[in-house]
Amino acid sequence: MKFPTLILFALLSSTYMFGQYKWDGKMYLDKTIIGADERPHQKIGLKGFGDKMRLYIKQKTGDKKQIIIEELNLNNFTVCKTDSIAFDWDEMPYTNYVALDQKDFLISFGRLQAYDRRNGKYASIDLDTINYNDGCKINDSLILLGSTSSYHPADGFAGLNMTSFNSKTMKVVKTRQYQFEGIGLAHMGVNWFTGAGGHIYAITPMSGIVYEFDANLELVGKKNAPIPWTNATENIKFEHKLDVLIYNEWHRLRNLYAKYGKDSIHKNRALATSEYYSKNYDAFVSDTVRKAFEYVEKMLPYNDSMVVISFCRKGYAFKYRDVFLYNVRSNQITKQMPTWSITKKDTCNQFEDYFPIYISNDLNIAPYFKGDKIYYYTVYNPQLFTPGLKKELDKINAEDISKNNYQWHLLEYRLQ
Repeated sequence: MKFPTLILFALLSSTYMFGQYKWDGKMYLDKTIIGADERPHQKIGLKGFGDKMRLYIKQKTGDKKQIIIEELNLNNFTVCKTDSIAFDWDEMPYTNYVALDQKDFLISFGRLQAYDRRNGKYASIDLDTINYNDGCKINDSLILLGSTSSYHPADGFAGLNMTSFNSKTMKVVKTRQYQFEGIGLAHMGVNWFTGAGGHIYAITPMSGIVYEFDANLELVGKKNAPIPWTNATENIKFEHKLDVLIYNEWHRLRNLYAKYGKDSIHKNRALATSEYYSKNYDAFVSDTVRKAFEYVEKMLPYNDSMVVISFCRKGYAFKYRDVFLYNVRSNQITKQMPTWSITKKDTCNQFEDYFPIYISNDLNIAPYFKGDKIYYYTVYNPQLFTPGLKKELDKINAEDISKNNYQWHLLEYRLQ
């Protein structure tokens, strides 16, 4: 493996302005091979904490499978430590990670895997209570495993599912489930909860209600976030309509279990089929919401008192988001960044036109906010950028990937 490099890179000028953020020429280039297939994002993950960033790569060489964990110092972009864990992973992607000083937790649909960085031991923990797909740090000993999903009763509870897990004893501490407004949007690539200052905060997508939970997963507060909706009344009506449909159907199907028995439902799923648990219905809801309504897409960590909110307005679709820095303690939005681009431009005059920060991306590759800086990765070589047409830049990068395979790189941006 070649040593990674830190590059201060200048293109036309030393800095570039791009509305809400700029790239100031700082990048980290890594030579670790991810692979040559077209799904590199399913084999990679990154998680920032403090002044460090951890990268997780699922790598296969011949019959050998391993996970490589690199720890990067964000102050000078140098690698502090690299670990390789040999085990037979499957193709299911990890949906999120929790990085602690001495341990890493890898989460994927009910599977929790832990790596102890002190002794190199790896463990797989069986959690068969719910298909968790997210997690975060609560405090020095507790992490949160959770999901917000409109589960079919055969798969779990439709709502906010939370489990606290002790990272030192490696035991489940407590599990709580809450009915949650807006659960009908749960299939839209969302994340509505995160940790801040030892508490957990969850926000409803179309009404902006913020629920606060303590480390024991007890509800201790509730407030309305001051989100600048354009039509809050219509939003709330639609959210409520979806909730009624989903929860009524969930209870109806659950009652079938009581009548016919769980085994019968699994043997004859026709007893529990429903139009509200279909790809067509999910697509209908997604299209309707994106065209006619507004919703909170994600809540990401920022510091002990603040979070980052990604907000989708009517018609934004897959082009833009509004981004807010929200103080969960004072209930104030301290910074608004409208029309944050989440897609490449057809004509790329600036670096950020081709390398935007995809704040709407999956949690395993979400951007890391730290003070006035944002860290985001790419599998394209930033050194190859020159102003021009997107299709021409795509061609250049495709040729580079064909020759060198996918590799990961980290870019440092600065908030404006």
